[in-house]
Amino acid sequence: LTEKAADYIRQYDPRFTWKVLQEIESKILDEKDRIMPALKFSLDEAREEGLWKGKEEIVLNMFKEGADIRMICRFTRLTEGQVREIAQKHSIKK
Repeated sequence: LTEKAADYIRQYDPRFTWKVLQEIESKILDEKDRIMPALKFSLDEAREEGLWKGKEEIVLNMFKEGADIRMICRFTRLTEGQVREIAQKHSIKK
């Protein structure tokens, strides 16, 4: 519902942001009834999970192409431990 409202308002003013919606919510709702902080947290978590899954896919593809861990770390900006964790999760011996 909130996203639909935001999209509707953006049609009239493209500068409309989540921050504006939070300000509106804070003026018209009691703190216990507000949903924006929880919604923003959920969106942030989803974005982080999506970024991790994307990097995980890149790591797996690089392993398939024969890249070594140092190269994978350099291109993905993951630590060696993170790359090894992905490899172990997918039963890749490196």
